Amino acid sequence: MRKPTRTALRWGAPVALAAAAIAALFVVPVFGGTPTILKRQVNATQLITDGATITPTKNRVGSLRLRSGNYIVTSTYNVRRKPSDNMDCRLELRDKDGVQGVQTNSMFGPLKNTAQDDRVWEPGSLNVTAHVGADARAVLRCSGYGDVDPFAEITALRVPKVTQKYIH
Repeated sequence: MRKPTRTALRWGAPVALAAAAIAALFVVPVFGGTPTILKRQVNATQLITDGATITPTKNRVGSLRLRSGNYIVTSTYNVRRKPSDNMDCRLELRDKDGVQGVQTNSMFGPLKNTAQDDRVWEPGSLNVTAHVGADARAVLRCSGYGDVDPFAEITALRVPKVTQKYIH
């Protein structure tokens, strides 16, 4: 039997370590599975509205139908109104049992340095986080007098879990 050469001894350990590392790359996905973050499914749904003229009898800007689950819902919009008019917008996350989450934003008049016939443009955004059951909807409503410009958006992001923490 022949004695191993000095070159074989010098390169034997690094080659063995490299082979073990390559073998580990094939074994870990089989036994370790994928990371937890990849197992969670996130779905996004978006509604872009045509806008709306808001009066006391007409106040719904848009409504987005959702499946039951946990959601983070956001809405962005632009309001045009007279400086003397007040306008409130409200984003609701509701299901067959009622409203599960709501946020309201108010725009108050009058504004300084504007004529009564001027129209002011104000951007707004709202967000709600909640769990909803069957027959769920995200609804953007505004009340008062004015217009919600076209391309108001409601975006619903379905997430695996919602945890709410309150800071006192």
